[in-house]
Order: sequence, then C-alpha cells, then structure tokens
Amino acid sequence: MKKRHSSQTADGGSGDESDALPPDFWERAEPGYIFLPKLLGSKKAEKLMRGKAGRPVEKHPGVRTTIRLAPEVNAYFRKSGKGWQTRINAVLKQWIAEHG
Repeated sequence: MKKRHSSQTADGGSGDESDALPPDFWERAEPGYIFLPKLLGSKKAEKLMRGKAGRPVEKHPGVRTTIRLAPEVNAYFRKSGKGWQTRINAVLKQWIAEHG
C-alpha cells in the first residue's frame, strides 16, 4: 500500500481550499469527443475513442439469417465446438464452388 504524505488528504489533495474545483467547472466541461481532438489532434483522438472491446470489425461481415437444419446436421456441427457456424459456411461455399 502506498504511504501518503502526512499533509495529504485521503483523496490525494492537500486539504486546502485551493484544490477545490471552480464553481463553474462542470458547466464549462466539454465531452471527450470535443476536447480530445483539440488536445491530441484528430487522428490520435479518433484512435483513442475507437472502442477496442469485442470482436474486430470484419471487412466483409456475414449476413445475419435464420436457417433450419436437420437435427443430426445441427448436432454434428455443434459437437465440433467453437466455430461450428463458420464450418457450416465453409461447407456451403464448397458446395457452391462444385455445383454453382
């Protein structure tokens, strides 16, 4: 645990009124999408604000659809584990290449 200097308060401030925010601080505050480009430049700000969570965005994303499969087909691909829908897609692409 980091030891505090004896003149600091629990929140890290020195305890005197000079550490307090000005009364109009929140009225003047700007959202990140406005002040970050001013502070960092537009390219760096855009990169910083772009979310990194979740799956990466695909160049050619698939189309969301609903398909009915025979129970044995569904069971076969699902038991093969993660990526079973991708494998079904590959089989269908192969069929198109051979019969298309």
